[in-house]
Amino acid sequence: MDRRQGSDARVFDEEQLREMAAGDRELMLELVELYAGHAEIEWPMLVGAVREEEWEQVRLLAHALKGSSMTIGAEVAARALQHVEESARAGGDESLREAVETARGAYVRACRQMQSLKAA
Repeated sequence: MDRRQGSDARVFDEEQLREMAAGDRELMLELVELYAGHAEIEWPMLVGAVREEEWEQVRLLAHALKGSSMTIGAEVAARALQHVEESARAGGDESLREAVETARGAYVRACRQMQSLKAA
């Protein structure tokens, strides 16, 4: 599997999701919907917390998004969110903002790739 971070890279590991759901397609689809819904609420909160430099809130939101990303198989987003979490713990820096953009892009690409599950 291609693990590059470019826009054409696979950023969602369907096999990880399949294993977690024990192959149950309906459960897989439900988990994808939960992930997308959860992240749609928390991403704007994360971006706002970064803008306001509320580092503890950034850390908490990044941690939550990282966990759900790792669970669902969105590994690129999870790695970038790990960096956001660590940077926020240290009081934030410019690399944090870049990591948020990287994570957000990976999240969007992962969600697009997850949509292929619905079509299959």
